Amino acid sequence: MHFLASHLLTFQQNDIYYLTQVALYTESPICNHGNCRDAQILKHRFLRIALQGIEELYATLPNIWQYAVLSSSNEAGKEVLIREEPIPQTNKTIQYCILPWERQLRGYKAMLLHKQKKRKLVKRLEKWRICINNH
Repeated sequence: MHFLASHLLTFQQNDIYYLTQVALYTESPICNHGNCRDAQILKHRFLRIALQGIEELYATLPNIWQYAVLSSSNEAGKEVLIREEPIPQTNKTIQYCILPWERQLRGYKAMLLHKQKKRKLVKRLEKWRICINNH
């Protein structure tokens, strides 16, 4: 798998603001250079699809890390495949995997919202590894 992009995702659930990390990988290498316009468009499209899918998963399974560990009968420190689905209008599939997030984050304890109010962020236990595969 080839690394394409990473993104810090903030979202709200039950009046609590959460922070998680998303890393996007592809089966085939895609140019990461700023001059590769088509590759940049593809990267943003895949990232948008992944973020929408993650938000849907959090809406369905708010405690997704506990669910993943229990349903896979895996150890808590292993990567777990949560969902795999086809990407519309392509010959690719997207896999949503989660794994424990152990890295310390500095400087991401609060976020600024539209009305200039800072909100405390709660770091999720899991981070996401999203894989884009060819059929």
